[in-house]
Formats: sequence, C-alpha cells, structure tokens
Amino acid sequence: MTTGGPPFTATNRYKLMEQITKAELAVPAKLSRDLVTLIGGLMNRSVLHRLGSEQKGGVAHLKRLKWFEPVDWVFLTSTLFWCLVSDYVTVCLSRSA
Repeated sequence: MTTGGPPFTATNRYKLMEQITKAELAVPAKLSRDLVTLIGGLMNRSVLHRLGSEQKGGVAHLKRLKWFEPVDWVFLTSTLFWCLVSDYVTVCLSRSA
C-alpha cells in the first residue's frame, strides 16, 4: 500500500506462492528506513520472529516503532471510525465514543 503495488507478482498462483515463500523481499530505495523496518518485520516468513508476534513483544512493540511515532493511539482507541471506500476515494468519519 505504501508503494502502489504488491510485494510479489506472478502470472499464476503457483508462481506467486513460490515467490512468497522463497523470493527475497525487494523494497524501493525511496522508502524511509523506518518504513523498511516495518515492512521487513511484518513480512518475516517466521511467525515467531514476525513483528506483532508474542516473541517480538506483541502489538505493544509494534506500536513503539519509529514509523508509528505520529500516531495518537489513545485517540484511535477512544474514537469510532467509519470508512466509506470507493474506487476513487476513502472518506473516514469519526465520532467520540
């Protein structure tokens, strides 16, 4: 979602699954180091070492990553969001809980 395309592509499902399980993840050079850290951690093939796993500190660790520093987690958890998604625009409405 940050690059405008999926991390792996192929002409058929078998080739796609082969890439997902074996190919090295390539990220564009234009991405920030913080975003590359996040993407690499989320794409880790080992469930035990993937960002968000209990072994890596769970969601609490994920929320402390530099990429998420601007996020107001208290606001997000105290507000209800409704997002309307179309082919052209996403509109999110919020209302205090």
